[in-house]
Amino acid sequence: MKGETKFGNLKFPYHRGIPSYQIPKLIDGSKKRKEFIIAHLLANRLLFHENRDVQKIEINPDDSNKKPDILINVDNKEIGIQITQISFTEYVKRKKLAIKKSFEIVDELLKILPSLPFKLNIYLHPPNLDDNWIPSNKKIINNKLIIELADIISSNINNISQPREKKIINVTDLVLKKNVGTITLEHVPDEFNSEFPGKNNIFVNYEFDYVRFSTKDIRDEVQKLYERKNEGKSSILLIWADNFEIRNKGELIAEEIKKVFSKSTFEEIYFIFFDNRKDIFFETLKIGKLK
Repeated sequence: MKGETKFGNLKFPYHRGIPSYQIPKLIDGSKKRKEFIIAHLLANRLLFHENRDVQKIEINPDDSNKKPDILINVDNKEIGIQITQISFTEYVKRKKLAIKKSFEIVDELLKILPSLPFKLNIYLHPPNLDDNWIPSNKKIINNKLIIELADIISSNINNISQPREKKIINVTDLVLKKNVGTITLEHVPDEFNSEFPGKNNIFVNYEFDYVRFSTKDIRDEVQKLYERKNEGKSSILLIWADNFEIRNKGELIAEEIKKVFSKSTFEEIYFIFFDNRKDIFFETLKIGKLK
């Protein structure tokens, strides 16, 4: 979008830990379970930072028609909390599809390629990263991609014999290049693990989970959230986000929420954002009161 600041994700291609998609999440499971955990985070804020008396937290069995998701007793008064997540560009859905597709490509390549002497990262770059591009799942495209990849790897494996070496190849097939513009091969050092899905020394980064959003997208999403949630039947609105899904723009999003929801029907509004990983969750957790 012209004139709008855009935010994207940064991937480290290899490291000594496990791939990020395998790291256990703290906020996971059913919608009800997530809301129950998020509500407890707010309860800690109310109890320890606002010196309010919190006695009880329970799931509301009927949260239809803008009714509270959670019922909580604060200062001897039962109040309702409506909980909602904010995210952009269906990132989670696209990421899961990208991982699934990457494993499918690896499985097909392993059927026709000999064993590789080192770990190989394969990047499949979209034709245009400015588009919310989703690759074709047509059989003819999939078959062409596997054949092209096998040929490229066989022809170039000796050209990246040293760790960290890369080779970038432009796709020439007219049909295939509509889905994959360029392919990059990367030699992963022995002491590191690939960040991407794969096995038996072949790892694929199918980059259609590379999606970006702009400052306009933030304004639009917060406005949509206001239209959906305003006039809810709760005293508190609790909005939460995973830092990775909002590209660590929590402070910017918080300012927009504060502005748009200033005249909402909710008495109090909180925004919680964090890295949804068990290993660093509490180190990254931030809770702000916006109203």
